[in-house]
Amino acid sequence: MSRVLGVLGGKDTPLETLWGWASSADLVVAADSGADACLSVGIRPLVIGDMDSFKGDRTGLELLEDPDQDTTDCDKLLAWVAAQGHRAVTMACVEGDRLDHVLATLASLARCPLDVSLVSRRAIGRIVRAGEGVAVEAAAGTRFSVLGVGPCVATIAGARWPVESADLTPPLPQSISNRVQDATHVSVESGRALLMVEAAREAWQFPWG
Repeated sequence: MSRVLGVLGGKDTPLETLWGWASSADLVVAADSGADACLSVGIRPLVIGDMDSFKGDRTGLELLEDPDQDTTDCDKLLAWVAAQGHRAVTMACVEGDRLDHVLATLASLARCPLDVSLVSRRAIGRIVRAGEGVAVEAAAGTRFSVLGVGPCVATIAGARWPVESADLTPPLPQSISNRVQDATHVSVESGRALLMVEAAREAWQFPWG
């Protein structure tokens, strides 16, 4: 399976982290101004979006311009990746100083049909869908969070604060900064959840596992 990295326009991902992921990907796709971050670390991505914020040199880049304003640039990127037959995507540069953009991005990731992972400044995460179970493979004491993305019921086993068939639908209480213990496992019974696991910088040396 191809290693596909999607790069958004968030400014909070350290450039060395972006380079580590992008240099080991089989395909790098940037959404609009995400291309600027890629170019700054020497990566030349395929670029998708309405091109209203990409400021860099476009010479020699493959550009897929889509002016549709009913979808976000993140939506456009995800739709293109899915249309090419890929089953999974890892997203970088999802954080930034625009809370509205971050929330819209999480909504886009939750509703797309792909297996979605994401990397942030201090954590690595994934979208977990109904019927899926995920082992939280991290050292004992590592912090992790499970957030319902829309209506969601989930079970967290083997953690410091386990829950069984808990309704995590926002704005109900979420499982924030839980702690890994023995054989910690998250399963989603209905809906979708965002699982974020705190990651040391060393984990980014081999980002694809």
